Amino acid sequence: MNWFDTFFKPVLDTVTAIGTLVALVALIITVARNRSDDEAGKQQEYLEQCKRTLEWAYNSLEVDQVNKVTPASRLNWLTAARHILAYQELRKKITLPVPLRVCEDFEEFWRHQFYLALSDGAMSQYSYWSQPGYVGENIHIASALVVIDFSGWPEGKQDPTDTLDIDALKARNGLKGNAGRGLRSYIDFLDAKAAERERLTKSQAAMKKGS
Repeated sequence: MNWFDTFFKPVLDTVTAIGTLVALVALIITVARNRSDDEAGKQQEYLEQCKRTLEWAYNSLEVDQVNKVTPASRLNWLTAARHILAYQELRKKITLPVPLRVCEDFEEFWRHQFYLALSDGAMSQYSYWSQPGYVGENIHIASALVVIDFSGWPEGKQDPTDTLDIDALKARNGLKGNAGRGLRSYIDFLDAKAAERERLTKSQAAMKKGS
């Protein structure tokens, strides 16, 4: 056995093995990164389409922005509901934290727009949903339920304002300026009413106990 086989070949074999392993790891990292980039790209596409779909849903109602009136159009309500359902299915594909948070934010914006669009007093009357002299269904019931349901706060979702430190907000800028002064008066009014109710409750309890 010559000196090369004895001393250098094992070293070269080890170096080759290490090089192969490093190359394999680099390949795995590259593939994983490419897949991650591809997934991020898909998530962004889903997000953009979600934005468009909710906008289409709202525009389908053809809300009169001046008078805040929503036409009692069967087709409009159907189209809006279909877009909302499409949005809800597409939203399920968004799983990455950042796109999902962005999606939740603009969903909340559009939910409020729908809420305003459905605040027309005429909608509280039967005559809005039907048509004069028309026998049968005008506004598609299922579509109306979908749209109205979307306009409400999602069941089980925590309102972020419920966990706020109210005292800290007051101590910062919450009670400053004209709005802040008015808000302070409003808070004082509510506190006074709460104290009055508490006194009344205690008084009634004492009278009941004495009798």
